[in-house]
Parts: sequence; C-alpha cells; structure tokens
Amino acid sequence: VALTTNGVLLADMAAELVRAGLTGVNISLDTLKAASFTELTRRPFFVRVEDGIEAIAATGLRDVKFNCVPIAGVNEAELPELVARFTRERPWKFRFIELMPIGCAYEAGLRGLPMAEVRSSLEAVFGPLRPVLPERGVHGPAVYYQAAGFAGQIGFIDAMEHQFCSSCNRVRLTAEGFLKLCLNARTGMDLRGLLRSGMSDDGFRHALQQAIYHKPQEHYFKAASYDEKDSRAMYQVGG
Repeated sequence: VALTTNGVLLADMAAELVRAGLTGVNISLDTLKAASFTELTRRPFFVRVEDGIEAIAATGLRDVKFNCVPIAGVNEAELPELVARFTRERPWKFRFIELMPIGCAYEAGLRGLPMAEVRSSLEAVFGPLRPVLPERGVHGPAVYYQAAGFAGQIGFIDAMEHQFCSSCNRVRLTAEGFLKLCLNARTGMDLRGLLRSGMSDDGFRHALQQAIYHKPQEHYFKAASYDEKDSRAMYQVGG
C-alpha cells in the first residue's frame, strides 16, 4: 500500500500510517529552496515537508520514493543536490519525471528538461550512472540507475520522449473512489459505488478485471484532440 503525497502532513501522520499498514510512500518534491517551493506550490510549507521526510525516516520505512519534475530555469541547477541529499546515505529512490502537457506547470508555460539532459548533468557531478536491473515482481515505469557509492537509486520516467504505454501497469484510485485507468483520460470505474451496492467479492474482482482490460492503449498526450481527455488539475486526479 503506497501513498503519494506532498508531504505537508507527514510529520503528524507518518508513524500512524506505517502502523496502519503503509508499505511505501512517494513524496513530490521539486526543490530544496523554500522560496522556489512556495512559488511552485503556492504554499509556504517547505519546512513542514522537511519535517515530514524526517518523520518517515524515523519509522524505518524503506520504500521511500521522491518525484521531481525538472523545469528549465527553475530547479535544473538543484538536481544533483536533490539526488545527493536523499540517496547518498539512504536506500531511497529519487525519480525525475518528464513534464507532461497537462497540469498547472505546463499551462503556465514552463518548459521541462529532456531526461537525457538531466542524466548528463548528474553524471557530470557523480560520474557514470550504472543501470539497476528491475526488481522481481510488479514494478513501475521508472528506469533506475545508481551512482558509485550511493545507497539509493535514481529513476527516470519519460512518458513523452520514450512512451511506455504498452508496458504501463498504473491505475489510480481517486479520493472519490473512482478507478482512473490513464492519467490523461477521464474513463474508468466508480469503485465506491460498487462497494456500497453490496456487490460480492467475486463480482467486484470481475468488475476490476473488466476495467483493466479496457485500459486505454496510450495516453494520447500528443494528439490534437482527445474526446476522453480529463480536464481536471493533476492534484485532483492523483497525478
């Protein structure tokens, strides 16, 4: 059970979440500068996020990942520092996600950095990055590397440059109980409604299987128009 979070409430909730059965956490963090954090998130909560990260570390949870979107002129100079801070001594994963043509950053005209450029900037500081073989079992879209002497790993997720839709294993459950099959599509299934209808476990399992079977073939980010496009903001859909 993994939680994707901005980290603002982790300081108060980390221990309780782990006791309740949380096995992994993904923390969105694009900068280590308080001013930049406030500008990007529109909230002055950088210190609270720092405290939340330390609270998660105190629980001993090992499956800790960070999601960062490299943005030209905003955080590109910080990328090596971000990696070093969270993966040099700890077995955590720091992932860089290519800016996709959805959400506030894109609509504001910000420009993302190609993953090849990000990797080159990191290798200029840390030396060659060694590929890490995927772990056994289910794994996500990130391709992982490791710098010499680092306990953690560096991941790259480039949905635009190297579209990985054919191997995507991601669905999202929104706060309203809606099973979202693709980040860019509004199609899916109302799981909350099914559960509240008294559906049997077997019926529910079959409904899930049918929903997954109809997962869109691709994200259609580059399409001029897409009838099923989800127009909601990223924070509203668990992106």
